[in-house]
Amino acid sequence: YHQIKEFSINGTVISVAGTTHIEYCVTQDLDVKVVFEYALIKVSYDVGDIEVNIPARYATKNSYYGFMPDLKQINDPHSSIDDDINHYYCLQDNQVFVGWYTEPNGQGKHIMGGCFAPEYDHTLYAYIKTVE
Repeated sequence: YHQIKEFSINGTVISVAGTTHIEYCVTQDLDVKVVFEYALIKVSYDVGDIEVNIPARYATKNSYYGFMPDLKQINDPHSSIDDDINHYYCLQDNQVFVGWYTEPNGQGKHIMGGCFAPEYDHTLYAYIKTVE
């Protein structure tokens, strides 16, 4: 769960981007230095007053979030166990889950599985609307 943070040859920092692979033709002694960093960040989920425990997950820094928890109404029909791995049945009939946001009450950036995770641990907030 580590990734390269910095790579240098003879004191010159070489740019590292994602999983880019560069080959060098070595014709002399080199001083090669590689610094690694922990590659995972912790993503916590805050659902406000809803009584459900959504465990924190880990995402790779500067990579996609991947599957996101989905909040469903308690009375929604449950599908197979495999399909329910990201579904949490915790909403009342008059509640609708809008999505995950970087700030409470639907403020900040709307985050979906295809969004890139930042480089630090953080919390995403469920935006839930009450309908009549």
